[in-house]
Amino acid sequence: MSESQTVRKHEIFSTTVMEFWLEEHQSWNPQLKQVVKKEQLEGPGLSKTNKGGWHSDKSLHRKTDPSVQTLVQHIRQSLSEWAMATFVLEERPEAEKWDIELWANINGKGHFNKAHDHFRSGIVASGCYYLQTNDRMDEGRIIFLNQLSLPDFTESAMRPRQQSFAISPRDGQYLIFPSWLGHLVEPHSYDGERISLAFNAGHPSLMVRRKGDRLVREKLRKLLK
Repeated sequence: MSESQTVRKHEIFSTTVMEFWLEEHQSWNPQLKQVVKKEQLEGPGLSKTNKGGWHSDKSLHRKTDPSVQTLVQHIRQSLSEWAMATFVLEERPEAEKWDIELWANINGKGHFNKAHDHFRSGIVASGCYYLQTNDRMDEGRIIFLNQLSLPDFTESAMRPRQQSFAISPRDGQYLIFPSWLGHLVEPHSYDGERISLAFNAGHPSLMVRRKGDRLVREKLRKLLK
């Protein structure tokens, strides 16, 4: 015999990933692309999470080219917006105080970025601006990973309903997400390059732990009040 009952479902501990679109990107993306391609010609690139493709050093934000600095200023403003949506803060973080490192990724056919995160690097936020993509919505996606303990510590077939979340990026779009959120980039099967500019960001009012640091408990208490 069934009895009437009241059921309430709680979705808790969400993760804030924000999408931003730059409507004027078409006016300065060509110049930004020239800056990136010039960097590619001048250096062999780094081997990080990229499997194939080209990864610049993390100094692109120092370029004085107006296209680079325009993007950096947009990112700084958006980082403060993301922080307000993510943490309990009394004041909006000052945009100019964000310490940003910016680098370029160029992925050709079959290239991808393996799963990783940026936590314990001393930065609180990460993100990516998409300079050149493609109309193929099912390839080259960024995949965010569910890093709850359950997927790693169970041996049965049970899994959370949502293990990953995919976004198909478009030109002029950028994403901001917590540095501790795992992610990967899928390969694409068509000829042509996908170009993106990834970034890490830290702020003096949002201190996080670096690898090897002792936990900054007082700072964390302030964030969690």
